[in-house]
Amino acid sequence: MTTDEITGDGPVVVGTDGSDGARQAVTWAAAEAAAMGRGLLLVRSARGRRPPPGTDLLAAPLAGPPTTEDVILDARRSLDALAADLRRQYPGTGVETALRDGPPEEALLAVAEDTDAAMIVLGASGSGAFARLLLGSTAAEVARTAFRPVVVVRGPAPHPANAGPVVLGVDGSDEESEATGFAFAFAERHGLAVHAVHAWLNPALDTPLGTATGVGVPGHALGPEEDELRAAATESVRRRLRPWAGRHPGVGLTHEVVADLAAKALLDRSADATLLVVGSHGGGELWRVLLGSVGHAVLYHADCPVAIVRAPAKGGDQD
Repeated sequence: MTTDEITGDGPVVVGTDGSDGARQAVTWAAAEAAAMGRGLLLVRSARGRRPPPGTDLLAAPLAGPPTTEDVILDARRSLDALAADLRRQYPGTGVETALRDGPPEEALLAVAEDTDAAMIVLGASGSGAFARLLLGSTAAEVARTAFRPVVVVRGPAPHPANAGPVVLGVDGSDEESEATGFAFAFAERHGLAVHAVHAWLNPALDTPLGTATGVGVPGHALGPEEDELRAAATESVRRRLRPWAGRHPGVGLTHEVVADLAAKALLDRSADATLLVVGSHGGGELWRVLLGSVGHAVLYHADCPVAIVRAPAKGGDQD
């Protein structure tokens, strides 16, 4: 891995299942692999195949379930056709395929680990309230458990669709450096700026800038003392970002400290962003279930692709 990014030395790994969300993710991943000078590895699970769009679900059972051999052959043909098309589009990028048995999330995580993947890319399944609730079980599980960057491709446009900034969530934790490095490196590859956002308000706890005094509550008028606290927070953000700006002098950098919930502040800025980057840290079952409140919110509701960059577990524990 590089000193700036918590990315492996291997290919960009992308999950595909033939859905619209997966095709969008493959498009994004192929462009990113080309920009990074990495290979692209298409991963598909032979398990859990869904009927193709337009299938008459009432009549389909009359034909009988497909055999295991049929499922594998169909998945292999689909992978090979997709790989051939991508090789024509990106002749300088090595495109490989992997067909694995087992749940899709396990297949993706295993392949990423075996190849030391630079990142894992997935699509957000479907649209609407129900899809936002589920996100896609594969994407949610991979984002919760992978110890490498996971990009969930959201929004209607393919990558890179616009010249919007890379929006980076900054929380002041010691573990945020991996996400910061990822954001700056991505921005440098694509000629984009980084816009760092630090929010004052903790939605669950009564923090020094929280609900006890009203400071940080949206719409609250700041007095002289609060102005000083905001200025101190701004200087802290500037100090944390200064080394990264020095390593990436060609990347434009702006930052802001906002009196709002962190998730809301980031979501509000995702509409005009090319990528939204947030870090996640911690371990154990509780973290894996919750993902982190900010990461959870942006994965489900952002208007652009989201990168979740998880800090390595302390002591090397990746259970």
